[in-house]
Amino acid sequence: LVAGAQGIILPQCESSDDVRMIVDAVKFPPLGRRGLAGERWNAWGLGKEEEEQQQQEEEEGPPLGRRVQMANDNSVVGVVVESRRGIDALDDI
Repeated sequence: LVAGAQGIILPQCESSDDVRMIVDAVKFPPLGRRGLAGERWNAWGLGKEEEEQQQQEEEEGPPLGRRVQMANDNSVVGVVVESRRGIDALDDI
């Protein structure tokens, strides 16, 4: 995801626990538990002129918060159910 992928597909999903684990790995809080540390994209937009950045923050919130929200909004989690156990758990998945 850090390299630019927009989502993850989990093959052989068999339970709602499987789904929760993959969502936790892909989404940032509050939707998941993905870590946020020192990656290059975290600084995106921080090099703007101070006045321009201040105006944008007033309209849209802080840059890092916007970036996390955009990542959560635009990342895709897909699952593939391939077993009887998964089919039996489909309503929970």
